[in-house]
Amino acid sequence: MNGTVLTYDPAPPVGAPTKLGAGQVVSFATSDVVTVKSQDASHPFYAAVYMTGSMYNASTTPPNSRTTGDPDFVNAVPSDQFLDHYVFFTDHTYANTTLTMVRRKTSKGFLRVTLDCAGEVSGWAPIGTSGEYEYAWVQLTKTFQSQAFAGGSCGYGRQGASSDGPFSITVWGTDLDASYGFPGGMGLRPIMPVTVTVPK
Repeated sequence: MNGTVLTYDPAPPVGAPTKLGAGQVVSFATSDVVTVKSQDASHPFYAAVYMTGSMYNASTTPPNSRTTGDPDFVNAVPSDQFLDHYVFFTDHTYANTTLTMVRRKTSKGFLRVTLDCAGEVSGWAPIGTSGEYEYAWVQLTKTFQSQAFAGGSCGYGRQGASSDGPFSITVWGTDLDASYGFPGGMGLRPIMPVTVTVPK
């Protein structure tokens, strides 16, 4: 929508837009962990994450001439579409598997999130200064090896996670010159009054 104003917490990353018009697309590179919102539900916007290629910022001399991973394009899940239970799959043909988890504060505070294979997730850190969101990174496999946790061992195949509060999961798999990423699930609730007209 024209006149969309974006607010970031804690601050806009370098190159990030603070205003958008209808149909406008802006891309920027950052490693900052932030939240972003518009002024109201009548100004929706779409956000996604694009992984850089294995030669991005690579040195010119082996063995550090490239990193793991390669381009993938992943939807960023709006917090109003967070769920409290997920079932997802991790691919055994990729050496490394990582989860990005984000949980939203409830009237009872932040509620624990449990991975079926690992037990309660720890290592949560705040996103920004609002106190509304926390994130955690969980590595399930490293160089094809299952990773051990207090509540068990995580590897490949069917996985599950649950909580009494809303949270999101993004699944990442990386290897040499290869990667995948996808949201572990999301709601499909009506959250905006705007009707998008698709040209015929």
